[in-house]
Amino acid sequence: MTERLQEAISHIHEPWGGALCLDFANSIEPRGGPPPFALPPGFVARDELTSYLGLVAWAVRLNQLSPATGAALLHTAGSNQDGARRVLARGLTLREAIYRAFAAVARGERVAASDLARLHGEHTEA
Repeated sequence: MTERLQEAISHIHEPWGGALCLDFANSIEPRGGPPPFALPPGFVARDELTSYLGLVAWAVRLNQLSPATGAALLHTAGSNQDGARRVLARGLTLREAIYRAFAAVARGERVAASDLARLHGEHTEA
């Protein structure tokens, strides 16, 4: 694992959502107004997915990629920055669809068809 990846991983928060999809949706906080619980002391607003490096670090931190695979992806991204930007954009689009879907359910509303289609499409392609 590279120092750059190791440093990025050190900034990824401890997952607390109880499910990978919730941890992914919560990789940006806070969201949607004041939380229904007290934030921990020293809490700082954050977005862990502001770069391709952040996305890879998040996946390694949550054991979705091995450190070696993460390092290899970052190496490849160095010569394919357009591809890395597309992957990051796709990840952010998925993150927002997950968030909107769970937020709708929490409010007792229907999940938007476009969000269901996005989730289904990503699941099918996975």
